[in-house]
Amino acid sequence: MWLKKRASLRKEKQNWLGLRVLKAMTTGGFIDTIFATAVGFLCARTLPISLVDRSEVIIQIFFTCLTLSILTSVFYFRAKKSAAVFLKITTVVLLIVPITDWLMFSQQITSLFSEGYYSVFIVNTMLLSLSICCWLISVKLSTSK
Repeated sequence: MWLKKRASLRKEKQNWLGLRVLKAMTTGGFIDTIFATAVGFLCARTLPISLVDRSEVIIQIFFTCLTLSILTSVFYFRAKKSAAVFLKITTVVLLIVPITDWLMFSQQITSLFSEGYYSVFIVNTMLLSLSICCWLISVKLSTSK
């Protein structure tokens, strides 16, 4: 809404860099956050539990990914194309998380499942569902003008 208002101002009142940053942060506020969260999930699965300040490392990786993706969106001239690219990357990362779970922790997941703990299965199902949604949206963005 505010993006349309800013874009409709007269040319001499527009700051093209400010408008570009606003557009990138609007897109990045949603799509780039999904990307950074997916990377955070992957880090939570792959970083060793014994790592000192593991939670802090995951948080730093999350914010680094978010910042870099927003900066990429600022300097990339096509917002829809940028969003589609980040959604496709997010799809791949979201697919890697359940695969990594099963490769690294299949015995533990099977034991938990047999004992009635379905949380890992539910989270992996949600990640797979989100990856499908990200892929479908990215295809739609890639084909729309």
